[in-house]
Amino acid sequence: QLLSQVSYQNGDIIVRVEKNKFTVTDNQISENKVEKSKIVELAKRFIQRHKHLSFTALGVNFDAVLEFEIEPGFLKSSFLKSNKVVSGDHAVENVGLNLHYRIEKGGLLTLVVNEGKLAKQNSPEPLEYKGIIFSANFHRDIPKDADMALVISQLNHVREDKKMLAEIVKSFSV
Repeated sequence: QLLSQVSYQNGDIIVRVEKNKFTVTDNQISENKVEKSKIVELAKRFIQRHKHLSFTALGVNFDAVLEFEIEPGFLKSSFLKSNKVVSGDHAVENVGLNLHYRIEKGGLLTLVVNEGKLAKQNSPEPLEYKGIIFSANFHRDIPKDADMALVISQLNHVREDKKMLAEIVKSFSV
């Protein structure tokens, strides 16, 4: 249930407050601009101003794209061996992956991987390209009755999280 949403003038940063969730989104963050993004500072200020709230978890989400000319079914052929499931009467058409990685202090990275066709934004003419799309959620539980310093410290992992995602994405390149 949406309680409030603020979109900054340039439309790149969105602050959204729901009944059980607070989200700060930077739509223009890139691998090289994590340090310059204002989302961590905005989130820290929100947490500090709302000390009366009980935070149970912190999630950081990133999307990444590995752009390269892939054959349709690249993930299927890379992750499934040929058998009746792949080529039988009810053959698998396409494969998407949900990968889970343990991260420090009991955290979990959930990575959704799919093939796709993408359109390049901010281009004089529409350009379409193929690639692999990665959607990552870095989730860290926050212990009950945790002090604000611990909650805020969880935000300091953003650069490392983005770096880990970049390394995983790179491992998919052929």
